Amino acid sequence: DPSRIILEQRAKTTLGSVALCRDMLREYPPSTQVFLCSHRYHLPRASLSFRAVGVEIAGVIAAVDNGRETGLRRWVYQRLREAPGMVFDTAVALGLRWNLPVRWVFRRTRL
Repeated sequence: DPSRIILEQRAKTTLGSVALCRDMLREYPPSTQVFLCSHRYHLPRASLSFRAVGVEIAGVIAAVDNGRETGLRRWVYQRLREAPGMVFDTAVALGLRWNLPVRWVFRRTRL
């Protein structure tokens, strides 16, 4: 049923999407299932960030990559890009969950 799909399309960053989705999900019962859709290489970082703010992910879906995720250079680039992002995003997401003053991150990244 397409009416059950809620898209977050305003955020420019993973952290921004995590924060906006968490706020959107407050309107739904805690039993609501959440599925995350992103590129295959980005799913571990995104799902960890969602879990860090307290949003349980029922499943993940890899977006179609249209052949852009192929090749050794691209693979290396994606892993090098995601590794520091995973640490940073998780730390900030935990700060959001624990109501620590981490909103300054969004001013710098334009959500």
